[in-house]
Amino acid sequence: METTKEYLVAAAMRKVHMLGQGSTPTTYELTEAVYQLDGILSTLNSIPSIEYFMSSIPIDVTTTSSNYVELDETVLWVESVTCVNGTDQYKLKPMPMSEYLAHPMKDISGAPLKFAVTTDIIGSATTKKRMYLWPKPTTSTITYSYRRKIILFGATSINLDLPDTWVEFVITKLAYKLAYEYGKIELLQPLIAEINGITAILMPDASADPQGATPVAV
Repeated sequence: METTKEYLVAAAMRKVHMLGQGSTPTTYELTEAVYQLDGILSTLNSIPSIEYFMSSIPIDVTTTSSNYVELDETVLWVESVTCVNGTDQYKLKPMPMSEYLAHPMKDISGAPLKFAVTTDIIGSATTKKRMYLWPKPTTSTITYSYRRKIILFGATSINLDLPDTWVEFVITKLAYKLAYEYGKIELLQPLIAEINGITAILMPDASADPQGATPVAV
């Protein structure tokens, strides 16, 4: 699903009859609406269910010639690591970094069985995450799944990390704000009811009270 800011703004404008099907917002309309949209998106970072985004990266560790993999800078923590060694596929077991550093045989080679993650490169002043593998891989490919902070800001044309289940909520909430700003009073109550309905599904314990201070308040 497309989740650029341009798409979200256009969808919200159509919802309140400000934009025809196939038309695009003017530069002024887009700029004004994106200001409102950024306010909505900023509140989503406080919702635990969508605070972190899951990604997976496959790496051919036979080309690293090392006992570690340098992680993407967006990685917050590694969720799991899967290794493919020939016809075998299995999950590696996590180990504390202190255990890895103290391991007397950490330089032996073979199919990796465990992994340890650190934020500090050993022997360097640079802070960056590395994932150490034990044993040191020889003929393996690993895929690590990790969590990273969702990216909800940036240029209007880039795809956001907004989960598909929250797209309609954001569109409807922005539509409410546009209806209020442009005096489409007759649309406010139906939009509030729609936001309440979506919220009841996404966050059963949350409130969509227009005067409230919760992340879903309109």
